[in-house]
Amino acid sequence: MRVRRCILPALLACCGCTSTYLADRANDAKDMFDPGITLSQKPGIALHLDFFNVMPLGYSHIEGKYLGVGNRQAGIMDIHDHTWGLLLCGSEELQIGKFDPRDPHQFHQDARKKLEAKGAALPTRTQAYKEGAAWLSENPTPPPWPQFFS
Repeated sequence: MRVRRCILPALLACCGCTSTYLADRANDAKDMFDPGITLSQKPGIALHLDFFNVMPLGYSHIEGKYLGVGNRQAGIMDIHDHTWGLLLCGSEELQIGKFDPRDPHQFHQDARKKLEAKGAALPTRTQAYKEGAAWLSENPTPPPWPQFFS
């Protein structure tokens, strides 16, 4: 009886569906959580709550170093955060670590394709985008939604 209890979870863990599911959840966690410590030589302020880019509330302005995991990278990285929100409208410009416009998690790929088609240079840092329920409909470049929305 005990042997069966041990074998069933082991078999489930080895099957393709379970391992794929767990890998997908790990990737979701990389997109959703940025655990770490922010260090800055200049005093800054950060109190910003954001509920799926629909109801931002608060203000944040930080230039410094970030020690932790962020933007699918780990280590000590530069951080640039200038964000504000008044529930129905706001703006967010947050960059942790190195910026890569070819990474779909950092830069909207439709915007990248339009710039490449025009022969224009790709951006070198993240761009501010409007957030909040009042501005989402007029936003020219959509925010980097978490992967579970796509």
